[in-house]
Amino acid sequence: MDAQEFLRKTVNVLNGYANELNKMESAITAAACSAQAIPSVKEIYKELADVAEECGQTIDYYDQEEPFPAEVRTALIRVQESVRACVHALLLHHIKTKG
Repeated sequence: MDAQEFLRKTVNVLNGYANELNKMESAITAAACSAQAIPSVKEIYKELADVAEECGQTIDYYDQEEPFPAEVRTALIRVQESVRACVHALLLHHIKTKG
């Protein structure tokens, strides 16, 4: 696999994480709005941690490239925004259900 193909696959994986996190955020927000319990909260936190670790490894891998690949940077930002949205939804859920 050449460098360009690896970069495309990296971006695709990161975009996949962002899409999954966006679905997760929607489900958490729906649960918060209806004051329903969230099943498997521990798995959500684990998924968030795993995604954050994957972002860190991606940054470490591309850190030596000058300039940092724009496509990877954009995908990383998208994932980090999705992580933030999930954490915000979890906080909203906590406030709505625990008061």
